[in-house]
Amino acid sequence: MPPKLDPSQVVDMYVRVTGGEAKVSVVPFATALVIKALKEPERDRKKTKNIKHNSNILLDDVIEIAKVMKPRSLAKDRSGTVKEILGA
Repeated sequence: MPPKLDPSQVVDMYVRVTGGEAKVSVVPFATALVIKALKEPERDRKKTKNIKHNSNILLDDVIEIAKVMKPRSLAKDRSGTVKEILGA
């Protein structure tokens, strides 16, 4: 049975087949995780455009996002993934 997904959330799905068994993993985009960590309210994407986000995020939250994003990252270690999320 496929995983239940929220239709308003954009995610990437990875399917790995090993030994005749399929395993599906869902990884959301980094921007969605950062906005969630900023504790921003939900918005209607069709009605509100060009939102400016001006909050602070803790380094612990960035590290947690890096743990989730590790399968999609091109970095060798977690410090590189954190830099990708921060845009440095």
